[in-house]
Amino acid sequence: MKVLLEITKPESILTRCRYAIKDTDQFTFDIALIALKQGIKVARNHWQAHTYAHEPKHLSIKTNTKFEGMTINQAIYETLVSGFEIPYIPSMKDLLSDDWQIIPPEPSRPL
Repeated sequence: MKVLLEITKPESILTRCRYAIKDTDQFTFDIALIALKQGIKVARNHWQAHTYAHEPKHLSIKTNTKFEGMTINQAIYETLVSGFEIPYIPSMKDLLSDDWQIIPPEPSRPL
């Protein structure tokens, strides 16, 4: 297993807990948000089985993007199976689930 993200998360005022997220780990949305802010793509576990063009594939943060004529400084975007990206607003189910995972970066292709 490869460690893809290491974070320190406050557990209480007195203690801090260090997490090492591996490529097979699943976690809650608060950890997913930290990963997103560090430029790492995340997804719910069951999203990887999606095959229809309108279904979600993964999330990422975009900066200084235009959507329907407006410039958005920073927002979470959902990439669909079709490759189309739309702004993402998490549902209550997404916020409370514990099946989030990191999408490993694609290997770079030789020129």
